[in-house]
Amino acid sequence: RARLEAEVQQREILRKEKIRIRAKRGARAIMFMITVLLLVIFGYLTYATSELGPLSISATGLPTSIRKIGLFIFCGLLVFQTLNLVTGFMPKILLNRFEPKIAIWIENFLTTE
Repeated sequence: RARLEAEVQQREILRKEKIRIRAKRGARAIMFMITVLLLVIFGYLTYATSELGPLSISATGLPTSIRKIGLFIFCGLLVFQTLNLVTGFMPKILLNRFEPKIAIWIENFLTTE
């Protein structure tokens, strides 16, 4: 009887470990997708506010509101770049803080199934 209980406990520990591994893998995948999405967004915004882009600040013929949006996006990207140069801040560092929380959320979700 004690041996049976020990086997059941061992299986439960193994099951929880597998769930933990799946949750970490899922959290890494989610963080990778968020990183790629942010990369695409920042890349597009950098292009859009450049001289060639549709939100170019110096483009004539564009409505003033669109030029203001372009200026706002350009200033935001400039602030990110300045923070990166001065303090070493990167959005990826901020995102990495959420990975353990996402892993816990996935683990709780998988445990309640």
